[in-house]
Amino acid sequence: MSSPRDRSPAGSVPPPRAAAGVANGSGQHRPLTQDEIRAATAEEALQRQDWAVARQLWHELACALPQNRHYRAQLAFARAGELLAGGDVQRAREELERVLRLAPDHGGATAMMRATRAGRISRLLRR
Repeated sequence: MSSPRDRSPAGSVPPPRAAAGVANGSGQHRPLTQDEIRAATAEEALQRQDWAVARQLWHELACALPQNRHYRAQLAFARAGELLAGGDVQRAREELERVLRLAPDHGGATAMMRATRAGRISRLLRR
Protein backbone atom coordinates (compact mmCIF):
# COMPACT_ATOMS: atom_id res chain seq x y z
CA MET A 1 0.00 0.00 0.00
CA SER A 2 1.37 3.44 -0.85
CA SER A 3 1.70 6.16 1.73
CA PRO A 4 0.45 9.73 1.16
CA ARG A 5 4.06 10.69 0.64
CA ASP A 6 4.31 8.33 -2.37
CA ARG A 7 1.38 9.98 -4.10
CA SER A 8 1.78 13.43 -5.54
CA PRO A 9 -1.16 15.71 -6.35
CA ALA A 10 -1.82 16.55 -9.97
CA GLY A 11 0.57 19.18 -11.23
CA SER A 12 3.13 18.66 -8.49
CA VAL A 13 6.67 17.62 -9.18
CA PRO A 14 7.90 14.20 -8.06
CA PRO A 15 11.10 14.15 -6.01
CA PRO A 16 14.32 13.93 -8.01
CA ARG A 17 16.17 10.72 -8.62
CA ALA A 18 19.25 12.47 -7.23
CA ALA A 19 21.67 11.06 -4.70
CA ALA A 20 20.61 10.78 -1.07
CA GLY A 21 23.23 13.18 0.22
CA VAL A 22 26.18 15.41 -0.44
CA ALA A 23 29.79 14.77 0.56
CA ASN A 24 30.81 17.11 3.36
CA GLY A 25 34.59 16.85 3.02
CA SER A 26 35.01 14.26 5.76
CA GLY A 27 34.09 11.32 3.56
CA GLN A 28 30.59 11.27 5.00
CA HIS A 29 27.39 12.46 3.40
CA ARG A 30 24.95 14.93 4.84
CA PRO A 31 21.29 14.88 3.87
CA LEU A 32 20.26 17.14 1.01
CA THR A 33 18.52 20.36 1.99
CA GLN A 34 15.06 21.15 0.65
CA ASP A 35 16.60 23.79 -1.64
CA GLU A 36 19.10 21.25 -3.02
CA ILE A 37 16.29 18.76 -3.66
CA ARG A 38 14.20 21.45 -5.36
CA ALA A 39 17.20 22.56 -7.46
CA ALA A 40 17.88 18.96 -8.54
CA THR A 41 14.22 18.57 -9.49
CA ALA A 42 14.34 21.86 -11.41
CA GLU A 43 17.47 20.72 -13.27
CA GLU A 44 15.70 17.50 -14.25
CA ALA A 45 12.73 19.52 -15.51
CA LEU A 46 15.11 21.57 -17.67
CA GLN A 47 16.63 18.36 -19.05
CA ARG A 48 13.14 17.12 -19.96
CA GLN A 49 12.33 20.56 -21.41
CA ASP A 50 9.39 20.79 -19.02
CA TRP A 51 9.76 24.55 -19.06
CA ALA A 52 6.71 25.46 -16.94
CA VAL A 53 7.70 23.14 -14.08
CA ALA A 54 11.32 24.28 -14.26
CA ARG A 55 10.25 27.94 -14.26
CA GLN A 56 8.02 27.41 -11.24
CA LEU A 57 10.74 25.64 -9.24
CA TRP A 58 13.49 28.12 -10.16
CA HIS A 59 11.11 30.97 -9.33
CA GLU A 60 10.53 29.54 -5.84
CA LEU A 61 14.27 29.13 -5.31
CA ALA A 62 15.11 32.59 -6.67
CA CYS A 63 12.50 34.17 -4.39
CA ALA A 64 13.84 32.28 -1.38
CA LEU A 65 17.46 33.27 -2.16
CA PRO A 66 17.39 36.34 -4.44
CA GLN A 67 21.14 36.86 -4.09
CA ASN A 68 21.83 33.49 -5.76
CA ARG A 69 22.82 34.31 -9.35
CA HIS A 70 22.62 30.67 -10.44
CA TYR A 71 18.97 30.40 -9.41
CA ARG A 72 18.14 33.66 -11.18
CA ALA A 73 20.00 32.58 -14.33
CA GLN A 74 18.23 29.23 -14.38
CA LEU A 75 14.87 30.96 -13.90
CA ALA A 76 15.56 33.18 -16.92
CA PHE A 77 16.72 30.14 -18.91
CA ALA A 78 13.50 28.25 -18.11
CA ARG A 79 11.48 31.32 -19.13
CA ALA A 80 13.44 31.50 -22.40
CA GLY A 81 12.68 27.85 -23.13
CA GLU A 82 9.02 28.39 -22.37
CA LEU A 83 8.89 31.45 -24.63
CA LEU A 84 10.66 29.63 -27.47
CA ALA A 85 8.31 26.68 -27.17
CA GLY A 86 5.45 29.16 -27.46
CA GLY A 87 6.99 30.77 -30.54
CA ASP A 88 7.99 34.10 -28.95
CA VAL A 89 11.57 34.24 -30.22
CA GLN A 90 12.21 37.93 -29.47
CA ARG A 91 11.22 37.71 -25.80
CA ALA A 92 13.15 34.44 -25.50
CA ARG A 93 16.28 36.20 -26.75
CA GLU A 94 15.78 38.91 -24.12
CA GLU A 95 15.64 36.23 -21.42
CA LEU A 96 18.73 34.54 -22.86
CA GLU A 97 20.58 37.85 -22.74
CA ARG A 98 19.60 38.09 -19.06
CA VAL A 99 20.95 34.57 -18.47
CA LEU A 100 24.25 35.43 -20.13
CA ARG A 101 24.61 38.61 -18.07
CA LEU A 102 24.14 36.57 -14.89
CA ALA A 103 26.16 33.53 -16.04
CA PRO A 104 28.36 34.30 -19.07
CA ASP A 105 29.49 30.65 -19.32
CA HIS A 106 25.95 29.19 -19.37
CA GLY A 107 26.28 26.57 -22.11
CA GLY A 108 22.55 26.01 -22.52
CA ALA A 109 21.83 29.71 -22.99
CA THR A 110 24.71 30.08 -25.43
CA ALA A 111 23.47 27.14 -27.51
CA MET A 112 19.87 28.34 -27.39
CA MET A 113 20.88 31.86 -28.45
CA ARG A 114 22.90 30.46 -31.36
CA ALA A 115 19.95 28.31 -32.42
CA THR A 116 17.57 31.28 -32.38
CA ARG A 117 19.93 33.26 -34.60
CA ALA A 118 20.36 30.36 -37.03
CA GLY A 119 16.67 29.46 -37.11
CA ARG A 120 17.23 25.98 -35.67
CA ILE A 121 14.71 26.25 -32.87
CA SER A 122 12.81 23.06 -33.67
CA ARG A 123 16.00 20.99 -33.43
CA LEU A 124 16.89 22.63 -30.15
CA LEU A 125 13.45 21.98 -28.70
CA ARG A 126 13.48 18.37 -29.99
CA ARG A 127 10.41 18.79 -32.20
